[in-house]
Amino acid sequence: MKDMNRGAKILICVLVAGILVIGIQQLVSRGPSADKKTADKFSKEINYFNELTKKVELLKSGELVPVRFNSLEIEIDSYFQQELITDQAAASLKTSVNNIFAQRVYRQCEHFLKSANGNNGGNLALLNSLQSKIGTNSTINNLRTQIHWSDYYTKTLPLKVNAFVASGIDNYTEAEYQLLKNEAQNMPGLSPLYSKSAKFSAISDALMKKLFQFNYEYNN
Repeated sequence: MKDMNRGAKILICVLVAGILVIGIQQLVSRGPSADKKTADKFSKEINYFNELTKKVELLKSGELVPVRFNSLEIEIDSYFQQELITDQAAASLKTSVNNIFAQRVYRQCEHFLKSANGNNGGNLALLNSLQSKIGTNSTINNLRTQIHWSDYYTKTLPLKVNAFVASGIDNYTEAEYQLLKNEAQNMPGLSPLYSKSAKFSAISDALMKKLFQFNYEYNN
């Protein structure tokens, strides 16, 4: 009986050892192939990521229109859906797209506020588009407010001053004169960063000249 048990144990050990050997051989035979596939996939992901990165860099120059940035984001999503890049890579690329868009919009709005170039409608549209992408923030809110005041001092206030002067000295009031003079001279609401620029200094000088002349005519 003991010999039979011993033989059975030996047989079982032989079978287990055989199975282990076969399993190890299969793992060894499959290992390099699996590693190669993983390496190839990773290499392709890197290539696709680099390809998209170059396209992101192109957004730093050229026409500043939302459709350019939106189109690339759609392309990035398409690459991710096809599993050509990872979700982390897609997120990183889209963050870069939004950062570039934000910085370019901010610069253009700043340039508009300091110079006579551009139009407030186009810049407000860009700020709205940016807000839809990244949400609101203090920079967007401040630029939107400053563009509003820029519009007031370049368009609305000159019309008010012209209307006041055109009404004649019979309709002159000291209260309205002081109000218009304060706005023309100090431009409340508009940041000194912009009100002291050549653009707004010229507007202020022209309006103050008209108001002083009208005040002189009234008092003399």
